[in-house]
Amino acid sequence: MRLRSKLNHSCTIQQSGQVKVGEDDYGRDIFEKPDPIENVPCRFEKRITKDYDENGINQNEELSMMFLPDSGVVDSTIISNVKDADGNTLYSGDLTVEFLSLGMGRRTVDHIVVTLGEA
Repeated sequence: MRLRSKLNHSCTIQQSGQVKVGEDDYGRDIFEKPDPIENVPCRFEKRITKDYDENGINQNEELSMMFLPDSGVVDSTIISNVKDADGNTLYSGDLTVEFLSLGMGRRTVDHIVVTLGEA
């Protein structure tokens, strides 16, 4: 797959919500946060956009990432610990998925592109 060579960054993804891990002695469900998935291959991009208004130029940062379809990224995913191939930190804070779009190949989903916001 040609896309895999472009995904030269890695990150940690954490699903929000809780999953059932068992039951207590009284039959009540026990819930915990799901385990984070580390070293997920991705592509991190940071763009500066310029908007012109009556007061001048406003510059905004737009953060986006690209993932493989089987990475487990959904709308409620929290992304952290973004690093490049050499282990250098590209973004250290937590990011939330604001917008998710599917990149289609010939017949199936080829990749996932997400627009990010700070948590």
